[in-house]
Amino acid sequence: MSLTYTNLGDTKAHIMSVQFDEEAKTLLAGTRNGEINSYNLYYAGLESQIDQFELPENPADYTNVEVKYPVTCLKWRPRYGGMRNRGIFAASYGNNQIKVYSSTSPTPLHTIVEGENKGVYSIDYNTSGSLLVSGGQDATLRIYDAEKLKVVQEYKPGYQDKVHHFNRIHWVKFNPENDNILFSGGADKQIWIHDTRIKDCLRTIIGPYILGDCLDFKNSTLLTGSCSSTEFLETWDLRTYERVKVIDWDQENPSKGGQIIAAKFEKVSANGIIAAGKSQNCVKILDVSSGETKASVE
Repeated sequence: MSLTYTNLGDTKAHIMSVQFDEEAKTLLAGTRNGEINSYNLYYAGLESQIDQFELPENPADYTNVEVKYPVTCLKWRPRYGGMRNRGIFAASYGNNQIKVYSSTSPTPLHTIVEGENKGVYSIDYNTSGSLLVSGGQDATLRIYDAEKLKVVQEYKPGYQDKVHHFNRIHWVKFNPENDNILFSGGADKQIWIHDTRIKDCLRTIIGPYILGDCLDFKNSTLLTGSCSSTEFLETWDLRTYERVKVIDWDQENPSKGGQIIAAKFEKVSANGIIAAGKSQNCVKILDVSSGETKASVE
């Protein structure tokens, strides 16, 4: 998901992923050239850089620059049990790697290499920080023991496979109210719901084309945002898995494209949704009940 640009020295780094820590004190930003920048929001400054990217002064030396892959997703490991896991986060990359870092060191603590997978697009920790999930180009969900970083469950596509993804997975998210329930969505236009303790899929929701950070939860309600020409924002009742509401991107012209690449429930407002649309290059705050746009930034 592409959000904005930021100047870092003499380079212009395209930001691909961002993540606040639990205290909203530190913001991580992962870039297209493989850098991870840590910003301290208390004094609004760049605090540290991981895997800094620098171009040689002589353009003739560009061919010798190490190839680095985009940082596709960043997630802090929850601090379950007091100070445990403080400052630990994971980063996924546009190749087959996931790296686990401490915010106090530029060197990764661990590196996971996902075999033949050519791109890890999304990762997430469960609420206790005991599990880490990944999804990407090979349409496989991998569940890791977050301490040992070993695969404990795997969901692969297959011939006539009826219970798992069969195309690219663009976003994965644990249910914050249940450590073992996992939601995932992507290019097959289906939301798959798995319990990490069993091999089969629990439920499937057909329709949403998930291209970015477009899955969120609040009060037994699932929010989905689709990068499509219709039914851009939808809410679903997690008790029945039935669709509750379709929210138009443009209330005056419902057919006008939104192509949602990010969608979240507001933390403070009971009825607010914040969503980013690619087709109009803008961010909107919408009311869930009325569907009206409360604010818009282009």
